[in-house]
Amino acid sequence: MTAIIGYLFEGGVFVAADTRRIFEVDRNKYRTEVSKKFEGIITRKIHKLTDNIAIAIAGNASEFGPLQELQWLITNDMDKDTIKSLITKVFQKYSSANTINQMLLFGMNDGNSFMVHIDEYLTMTEMSSKSIKGIPEESFELIAKHKSSGSAYMGILRLDIWAKISFNEIINNLLPELAVKLQGIQDPEMTKSSVAYPIDMALIRNDGKGFTWRGINNQENSEDVYDQFKIGVDMDLEDDDDKIFRI
Repeated sequence: MTAIIGYLFEGGVFVAADTRRIFEVDRNKYRTEVSKKFEGIITRKIHKLTDNIAIAIAGNASEFGPLQELQWLITNDMDKDTIKSLITKVFQKYSSANTINQMLLFGMNDGNSFMVHIDEYLTMTEMSSKSIKGIPEESFELIAKHKSSGSAYMGILRLDIWAKISFNEIINNLLPELAVKLQGIQDPEMTKSSVAYPIDMALIRNDGKGFTWRGINNQENSEDVYDQFKIGVDMDLEDDDDKIFRI
């Protein structure tokens, strides 16, 4: 599993994703510590395609083949519609192997921000401005929408703060609930291990600066961020690097 959330607004788009990819090792190795049998490796889920367009892919390692082919075919001058056509063409070749995962294509096109949800059938849905999208679980989107309203202060939403608070909710509360619901289908420890820090964040704004990348290494570093954000706004302590995430 992967967690990806995106926020489309006028003049920009922001996407955050976890970096956890897990695989099951020899059960006997962790016979006495079953919770550790799923070893995690850091894997990037957000991939730059051009100077103004990127793609975030949920799922497992099977998307590496089509993703690499897609990156080979894309040139920096390609627009959104051309890239959408290439995504369909490339990923359809792999569909028989059941390797299509949900994706978010996002960026700037002709001065306008965009975010496109691509489902497992390669159906593409253009998101409208002020849209929030979470994949691959609908519950991720519900949390992200709820946290967007709960993370704003004095009319200001800082997108990196919103992402941290959303991921904390997903990891701390939602995954344990999903583990219970899916225990007949998937090992509960695997479910609880399937989303984790570090998280990557990418912001693209119509400001001529291109991508802004930000990451956070662990959950401890993301705690109490909302209170710190409020103090920073109240006392005007935020620096320019932080203010770029304000909307």
